[in-house]
Amino acid sequence: MMKAHRCGYFSLIGFVALMVSLPSCRKPSSRVEMPPQRSSAVVPVEPVERQPETPSPVPDDDAAGEGTVYVEPGWVQVEVLRAKAEGGWATGDFHEARNKIQIQTRGVKQFSLDLSKLEINWDRLVVISIDGRNAELRKRDFDLLHIARNDHGKWVVQEP
Repeated sequence: MMKAHRCGYFSLIGFVALMVSLPSCRKPSSRVEMPPQRSSAVVPVEPVERQPETPSPVPDDDAAGEGTVYVEPGWVQVEVLRAKAEGGWATGDFHEARNKIQIQTRGVKQFSLDLSKLEINWDRLVVISIDGRNAELRKRDFDLLHIARNDHGKWVVQEP
């Protein structure tokens, strides 16, 4: 009885090995797949002069700029560009309900703000956000602020 069991086991292994080693029953295909042909023609591309993109005023966190006040042009002025910068810009937005000034810059070392053109409520906290960093803005004796990057890369108000 033991012998029959061994023979059955070995014949099962032999059957599986035979099935695995048999070639497939399909007809060989006469079609040979070739890799796609690559064109040897080179299309010349003219270099495009890239201009720095100036964004529209910074969007407010609230729904679609609700509460954002239109401010006449010229209240934000670029004064000094960073060394080796390919152009630069500064754009701003004033949110009257939040008493917040938002400024976005690129390639700028110094810019000025004419606060006389804004309806700022100095009885409340005034927040200024420059390139995403918030700070408190205190009232000064003058309306034209000159703001520059210091040696550590932080924006500071230049006192006259």
